[in-house]
Amino acid sequence: MIDLNSTPARYRGTIEVYDVRSLGWPYDPETPEWRWRCKSRNGQILASGEKYRRKGGALNAIDATFGSKLTGHGIDWDRMTAGPPPRRQFVVPWRLVIVDRHHDTTTGAVY
Repeated sequence: MIDLNSTPARYRGTIEVYDVRSLGWPYDPETPEWRWRCKSRNGQILASGEKYRRKGGALNAIDATFGSKLTGHGIDWDRMTAGPPPRRQFVVPWRLVIVDRHHDTTTGAVY
């Protein structure tokens, strides 16, 4: 799950989403190409993706790869009096940084 309204205090690493036109490389300025890379907190690149025509395609790939799919299996919800706790208590999120071609930055989290 991608949440663009939260900034986690503790996170596993950073996922950067960017348009190659923002890098200043000699690419066709009319054709966008979105890429993403996942870096751990020690700086090692864990995964990456490229050749996305839209930012939404890159975000969908990130959500499919790193988004948590928590279900109620294996957790006894009846023992908890207030019902199921929020997902954020179970998962240490990834920090998400999106940079567009105008160098505007959006931050969020991937749970």
